Amino acid sequence: MAKHTISTKRIKRPHAYENLISSLDTESDLNDLTLENLTSLEFDQSIEEDQQINKSVARSYSNLIYESLSYDIRRQSQVSSISGQLRNLRRKFSDRTDAIKEIIHQPPDYEDNATTASVIVREEKQQQQFPARSIFASDSESHASTTSLAIEGNGIKQRLQRILFRCIRKSGFRKPVDTDSNAHLIWLTLVAMAYLYNFISIPLRIAFPIWKNGERNIWLWMLIDYLCDVLYLIDIFFVQTRIKYLENGLWTTAFRLTAMKYFHSLRFVFDCLSLLPLDVLYFLFGFHAIFRLTRLLKIRSLTDFFRSCDRWVQSFFASVRLVRILALLLYVILSVHVYACIYFLFSNYERRNGVDNGWVYKIENQPRMSAYSYSFYYCFKIASTIGNIPSPETGPEYVFVITGYLLALFIFALLIGQIRDVFQSMNQRRSEYQNKVEQVMQYLTKFGIPKTVQDRVRNWFQYNWEDRNTLVEDDDTTLSFLPTTLQTELAISIHYDTLSKVQLFQ
Repeated sequence: MAKHTISTKRIKRPHAYENLISSLDTESDLNDLTLENLTSLEFDQSIEEDQQINKSVARSYSNLIYESLSYDIRRQSQVSSISGQLRNLRRKFSDRTDAIKEIIHQPPDYEDNATTASVIVREEKQQQQFPARSIFASDSESHASTTSLAIEGNGIKQRLQRILFRCIRKSGFRKPVDTDSNAHLIWLTLVAMAYLYNFISIPLRIAFPIWKNGERNIWLWMLIDYLCDVLYLIDIFFVQTRIKYLENGLWTTAFRLTAMKYFHSLRFVFDCLSLLPLDVLYFLFGFHAIFRLTRLLKIRSLTDFFRSCDRWVQSFFASVRLVRILALLLYVILSVHVYACIYFLFSNYERRNGVDNGWVYKIENQPRMSAYSYSFYYCFKIASTIGNIPSPETGPEYVFVITGYLLALFIFALLIGQIRDVFQSMNQRRSEYQNKVEQVMQYLTKFGIPKTVQDRVRNWFQYNWEDRNTLVEDDDTTLSFLPTTLQTELAISIHYDTLSKVQLFQ
């Protein structure tokens, strides 16, 4: 490249360097600029008349000009480079935002091959951006992520999953289900009531003669039975397949993914087993409730109901111990109910084998309802270890009673533990408050604080306890473990009424 030529015409000194800088566009022009070019500049008449300036001083002055020009041009080059990087970052963020919007507004439909490919590409990009996730992910998680893309295989389970998915997809019910919503709690209440009906009626109809083989109101029993089966079917097809779940801190609401998560879970297996159509055996063996025992496998519906009740109560009250105690009491009653049915069956078995002692229930000349009442009362006495029960005489009777005692010890240990936790949580804050007041008052007494000041401190503690029923706590310390965004949302929610009255925020 030819060296940069600099005009040697006279220029005014105040603007000489500005014009020179503007004439240099790139760093290559600066490299072509030499000290001889700078020293060859001709200044105005006042400079030309002064020919006595030392050449060494002029050369030093030229070096300063050269360094100044070099710094300005390099700084302009750095600024342009940073601007380019910022524009590149802005373009990448825009592309990422558009991709996320596309995922949100157009959830993947795996029946479309193109969409499936795009989903795989997005997953590969995520693995490139977050390599630690693929390094530390377990084999089961990676297998679940790959199998969730499609249902492969020709086994019975895979075929059943494909049939179920087609039925659900064609039904049009794809809106995700929020487990914290009131509608879901109402639905869980209905399913839990259906399960409780099956849990109570099926053992009752198997064991006791008043309900055995459906001797009375057989059509009423069948109507209620199949109504509960319909609730089970709706829960499997249209509720469990649409429950959203958290994955990597984000809610997964795509219908295909929620359905696949349910189909690959152990709960789906138990739900399908609970609806085995063993009722067709009615045509061969008659109406026997024992064919409906598989309906008791859907116990997760009852546990989900109590879990949702816990969350619902916790949104209004600080403690949910009472709900858990009620749930445990219900479990105890149901256990005693099943144990009473087993006792009556075992007692009948002993009586038919010629055993006649005080432990066997005498069914002759007894009202039909008294059979269940006596069995429940007897088993409750065993479970509560109250005693004063007929002593067993045969080996099977001893085994039955010992099993009941072991079950009773386990159940009532849980019950006593729950009750202890309730009372302990009620007295814990009171004890902390009293200990804190005693420590503060001892500190004030140690340093000879006047009595009036001590009374004011004590009154302040008492007012705070009566007002909040707790110790004074710093909100920043209490919520310090939360992320900044959640702390900001909580602060806005707490102070919203106050801020809304300020003219600046209206």
